[in-house]
This record gives sequence, C-alpha cells and structure tokens, in this order.
Amino acid sequence: HTEFDNQHTEFDNQHTECDNQHPEFDNHHPEFDNQHTEFDNHHTEFDNQHPEFDNQHPEFDNQHPEFDNQHKSLMPSIR
Repeated sequence: HTEFDNQHTEFDNQHTECDNQHPEFDNHHPEFDNQHTEFDNHHTEFDNQHPEFDNQHPEFDNQHPEFDNQHKSLMPSIR
C-alpha cells in the first residue's frame, strides 16, 4: 500500500510539473485529466477496500516519521 502511495505521489508530482511547464496542455488534453481522475478513483477504491491495513499498521507511521518528512519534501514547492 505504501508502495502504491509512493507511485501515486510520483504520478501527482509529474502531473503537476507537466501542468506548470505546459499550461496549454490542460486546454488541449482534457482526456489526460480524465485518466488522472480514474487513477485517483482507483486509489480511493483501494483505500476503501483495505481499511484494516491502516488499522493494523499504525506502528509503521510511528516508526517512520522520516518517511513523512521525505514525502513532504518531495511534494511540489508550490503548495
């Protein structure tokens, strides 16, 4: 699940970078946004199907705060 989140974040970062470099891309390619939404929906569906994963592994979050810190540093600086 964490690996999936990492891929999802990477996807979001690439998508944001693309938006920043090519604002005209959004206007010409709404189908790209539609695919991205589908990806988000799939991710939400995964979370909904596996709530027990989050509940069973709170120790992962507690043991690895540095992961969250790295994750924040990977996010686009425009936030």
